[in-house]
Amino acid sequence: MKTLYIRHAQSEANAGGRTIDPASIPITETGYAQSVSLAQEISQQPDLIIVSPYIRTQQTALPLTQRYPNCPIEVWPLHEFTFLSPVICRNTTPKDRRPLVEKYWKSCDPDFIHGEGAESFNQFRKRICEAITDINALKLNNVIVFTHEQVILLIKLIVQGKLFSMADYREKVMNESIKNTEIYKVESN
Repeated sequence: MKTLYIRHAQSEANAGGRTIDPASIPITETGYAQSVSLAQEISQQPDLIIVSPYIRTQQTALPLTQRYPNCPIEVWPLHEFTFLSPVICRNTTPKDRRPLVEKYWKSCDPDFIHGEGAESFNQFRKRICEAITDINALKLNNVIVFTHEQVILLIKLIVQGKLFSMADYREKVMNESIKNTEIYKVESN
């Protein structure tokens, strides 16, 4: 089976805008152009398209679902790692959140939950591991997953098959980026 994990197109948050809720952040006009271009590059109809519950992955997938209208689409829990409470961080920019982000990662506590609507690193890792297991159990040949940078970086560590810590994950996040609409391909039996 071939699985393509694709990061969503440029979002309002990627462009530095204020956000209310992580799930409702839309893509920008640039993001829409990126998603149209991506859909044109995919020349084979997938057996299944998976999106996260977050609007930006669904908007990114839209041109592809329009190109292949007979392809089933499903929503799976492959949304980003919400380590900061959306309630506490409502109506903030990435710059506003920077001190909270630095404090969170400095503590590097895999069981810490920042507040309402947040999850611990261990909860995030478990959620993504379960989704990968479920994807690998599909009896399909070609699956496309629209997801988020932090999810793809975690998947890369999981695919390597090594035990890793929260600090290892953070190092990957700090040293490797996934561009908007970039594809990470995984082949499995």
